[in-house]
Amino acid sequence: MGSLVDYAPDGSFGRGGALPHHEHIVPAVVRLLPSQKRLRVLDVGCGNGYIDNVLAKLGHEVIGLDFDAKAIEVHKRAYPDLDARVYDAETPLAAICPNGADVVLAVEVVEHLYRPARFLEGAREALRPNGHVVLTTPYHGYLKNLAVSVLGKWDHLFTVEWEEGHIKFFSEATMRRMLTAAGFDEIVFSNAGRLPYLWKTLVVRARRAR
Repeated sequence: MGSLVDYAPDGSFGRGGALPHHEHIVPAVVRLLPSQKRLRVLDVGCGNGYIDNVLAKLGHEVIGLDFDAKAIEVHKRAYPDLDARVYDAETPLAAICPNGADVVLAVEVVEHLYRPARFLEGAREALRPNGHVVLTTPYHGYLKNLAVSVLGKWDHLFTVEWEEGHIKFFSEATMRRMLTAAGFDEIVFSNAGRLPYLWKTLVVRARRAR
């Protein structure tokens, strides 16, 4: 399986710098982080490490995980002082951070997973009491879907020709149900990119329920 993050326009991971989706996603993620001064963050699907570097500069401790060894190579070259590891999906997240994480972050990951509910359950197990999961995924809402239909852009939206593309499509309602079922509460939604109700990205934070 390849990396679960978007690529640079040339299909690479870039050189560790900002990729196109970072411009609107990173500020939205930072806004939704819990207010603690120093967080221990597991970033699943960390890609080239740009987001990890932003979080580290804010004072947080970050462990970057990615399925793709090439992504981790770029991460390590660009940010040698950060912790980046190739992630085997069979390894429980809780085993990577035995003392518990404050945040499990997954940027543009869950839409690639056959079993996102299992991922959320694993994320909950990796969190400390009152820890949070922070997720981003492509936004899907009524007006956007209507516009996609009028413009005939469903093949593009569904990434039909992308071998490792999106296989799950979330609304706020389905995301809320899945998070609740996985043991999360205090669910907060935000959006980023493009115009209101035609947003590119759904951003959500949820707390591990006791």
